[in-house]
Amino acid sequence: MPCEDAELFANQAQFCPGGVQAPLGMVHDQYDTFTLEGSFAPGERWNAYAFYSYEDGDILQNGRQSGSDLNFNPADVWTSNIVSKGTSFGAGLDFTLVPDKWFLGLVGRYNKVDGNNDVTLLPGFSTSIYSTAAFAQCVGTPGPCAIPAFDDTKYSTVLGTIRYQFASRLSAGGGVGFEDYRIDDAQTGNTLNYMPSSFFLQANNRDYKAWLGYVSLTYTNQ
Repeated sequence: MPCEDAELFANQAQFCPGGVQAPLGMVHDQYDTFTLEGSFAPGERWNAYAFYSYEDGDILQNGRQSGSDLNFNPADVWTSNIVSKGTSFGAGLDFTLVPDKWFLGLVGRYNKVDGNNDVTLLPGFSTSIYSTAAFAQCVGTPGPCAIPAFDDTKYSTVLGTIRYQFASRLSAGGGVGFEDYRIDDAQTGNTLNYMPSSFFLQANNRDYKAWLGYVSLTYTNQ
């Protein structure tokens, strides 16, 4: 990639022979998914269904760590390989209590994501990433340093709904449910700020359990 304005920063032009250097950014991005769904309706008043999905993502990107001044040093280029595998499954039931008037729904879902981030730092890496011990051992080693606690998520929910049809276009309803959310992520879990942005933009991403409810009024323009 072109080394634009490298001469404007002290001692940086030496890292851009011929005005170019190795490309940065996204190198590879692949996402595969498989979904299986089925339903069973033995009568006009109720329908049962189930679903399953598997997801597999693989991302490889190159970046360069700069401090207060723009840095073109190829020794400060790092590689991040993020692999995420996810599984989701659930089932539900739709039931007509009173034809054309009252409708009941129940659905449950479980989702699990297992992620990993392999970070490779080149020998001679000169810019500290907050001097974390976990990454100090990566500098100059032949293999990547794995971050297994990367977007590891478990999410389960159960939701029941009820709906009343006033007319062909107007209905009202409500629902109540329970959610259980758990996450293990080094960057947002306040354990490892390995990227500068995470220190300033760290999300408040924590485990929670919660009951939820809602009411709705729906008008359909057909």
